[in-house]
Amino acid sequence: MGLRAAGLVLATRRGREQVYRLEGGVLADALAPWLAKYEPYWDDALERLRDLAQGGR
Repeated sequence: MGLRAAGLVLATRRGREQVYRLEGGVLADALAPWLAKYEPYWDDALERLRDLAQGGR
């Protein structure tokens, strides 16, 4: 299945060129289950990174 068939991009023709635009909402909806699976791992890591960046330990 192609990106257009999946609804992830919208194609428009401008003269001889085909211009593609990412459909962000569709992509976000498609990735949401995958992101939710890994969110607990990233939350902790990002909090530690924030603390380090702010000079904390």
